Amino acid sequence: MGDREAVRRGMQMGANDYIVKPYNGAELVAAVRARLELRATEKRSALGDMHDHLGALLTDIDLNLRLMLRDAAQRPVELPALENLAGTVREAVAAFRDGLAAANDLALIEADLLDGLHLIVVRRYALFERRSKFSLREDAPGTARALIAPDLARPIFLIVQELITNDLKHGVGEAALSLRVHRQELAIRLDSESGSSAADTRSVPTGAGLGLQSLRDRVSDQRGSLNLETDAERYSVHIRNPIVGAEQTNAGG
Repeated sequence: MGDREAVRRGMQMGANDYIVKPYNGAELVAAVRARLELRATEKRSALGDMHDHLGALLTDIDLNLRLMLRDAAQRPVELPALENLAGTVREAVAAFRDGLAAANDLALIEADLLDGLHLIVVRRYALFERRSKFSLREDAPGTARALIAPDLARPIFLIVQELITNDLKHGVGEAALSLRVHRQELAIRLDSESGSSAADTRSVPTGAGLGLQSLRDRVSDQRGSLNLETDAERYSVHIRNPIVGAEQTNAGG
């Protein structure tokens, strides 16, 4: 009981992993290096995706500009061509902005998953000029950080990220995201006003009209469940996700 209490207190103070004594110095160094390399890999992946997407878009912009300049002496540039170029420029700017946001999001959740999620929710909705609310319920102050396994921080972040992205595409008005941590489960709930596609009751069983099929698969990979409630004006997405990660499962076994 004493060891478990020490682990709980350490997690509450901000730790995201632990080892037990006696420990081998070489194993400790290897574990720390593995953690650092994992975080570096995640950041490189986010920046790499941005680099590839942005590079392709900039190549298209350069090619279109060269064609316009070549043909400008012979005939005026047509409006559709300018509109197409402007659209590609806007897409490139969005790709750059999203890539920087993704890298920043990873830094936020590394520092503190729950505070990071709060900031990400507020920032994303504000960017689209939509109001949002964020709430956290836990059995006692500090228990959420102690209960959520460190190796589940990124999967939980990706679930919330996709949930928000879908709502920004299909929902309207104010959105409310709530997290409830209870024992070995994290309950995530999103309440939002329905857009035109969300009001299609034929999509209720699968959530296809809300773009939820991919999210449902992601939640299922984490042994969780997703349920959808919707009507002509509002919809709610309920996700239940286990918060005992592989590290704790192995320790318990």
